[in-house]
Amino acid sequence: MFNQIRSQFPRSDTVVLTGGDFKQLINEVTDRITMKVRVQEGFNSQLQDPVGLDKLLERQLQFKQVQLEKLNDELWNSLYWTHDLTRPDRLAKAINTVVRKNSTNADHFYYDSQAAKNIHQLGIRHMINQHSKELKNQSSSFTPLKGQITEIQRIINQHSKELKNQSSSLTALENRITSLEIASQTKAKEPDCVPFWRMPTSDSGSYFTYFQANTRISGDSSRSICVRFRVSSSNVDHILASFGSSGTTWNNGIGCNKHFALAVANATCVNVYGMCVDNYHIHVGPNTLYDGNFHQLCATYNNISSKLCVYRDLQDPTCIIRTTPYNTGLGDVRIGWWPDHNRRFISTGSETIKAVSLFDKAISQDCVAHLVNTTNDL
Repeated sequence: MFNQIRSQFPRSDTVVLTGGDFKQLINEVTDRITMKVRVQEGFNSQLQDPVGLDKLLERQLQFKQVQLEKLNDELWNSLYWTHDLTRPDRLAKAINTVVRKNSTNADHFYYDSQAAKNIHQLGIRHMINQHSKELKNQSSSFTPLKGQITEIQRIINQHSKELKNQSSSLTALENRITSLEIASQTKAKEPDCVPFWRMPTSDSGSYFTYFQANTRISGDSSRSICVRFRVSSSNVDHILASFGSSGTTWNNGIGCNKHFALAVANATCVNVYGMCVDNYHIHVGPNTLYDGNFHQLCATYNNISSKLCVYRDLQDPTCIIRTTPYNTGLGDVRIGWWPDHNRRFISTGSETIKAVSLFDKAISQDCVAHLVNTTNDL
């Protein structure tokens, strides 16, 4: 190892070693030199007890420890490192070559697979060249033994196999990065589609009450409600979900227009209730809702445009303009019923309400599609 260091740095006064290489050098020194010395430090000081040369070297060199933290540190030029491409300074350079930041978007990076392959191939060629130089040096001084040539050839073949494995790993990494990029693009395209309240996934049925769950939608504010359900011909003008005041129409009308409810009107229409000021028979056909499959209905309201839209699954919405503002109250979220206790959702078999989400804004069609695709397996 000493000869390798000297050949790599023939004119350097200082050589930087890693901790592992330093220990290996000490071990090689002690294997070749078995002597003890006595050290006298300072004028008129006493000779110390005999100490092994390895201990003496270790004692002297431990005070010369340094940390290379900056890329422009001149000590990098005197660093002894057996695998060149794994040096931290050159590895950082290689990473910067392979992975580059998108100049137009600081949150995105580009992965250059060709640059990565070139760097790996460069490393393999470097190792092969090193072995070739060793073989040439040996040939100039003596006739190489067949076993040594065979060993060098074995190492070259091994590195070739490693290169193939690395190429396979790179391909797998590229596929992974591609899938992450697709996910990232989907995420980027995906709208702000997080409800402020969602029906617990463990609940599925026809009658639930979630006390004070509506904490954001009040008055004529924008809102959206999405319901995933399965109905039959037994469910005519049945409430899917509602939220708002606990007031009713028959209690001096104090509940009028203080609710927001989505109901199945018939096989191809839905009703959106405010209680007293309602929107009936909004068409969501042509296909029937009574087909035994799960469907999603979303009702959105934009208070700026007064536009009320109803989406069925992935179909384009049916929209109308309301002429009366809502006056929805904060309060409970009710599944399958509302305070007037009529139009209650009935389940005689497979009919059920599986998922409900509330938003304090009018969500987009992309968000509606996202909910359809992400709640299909609920």
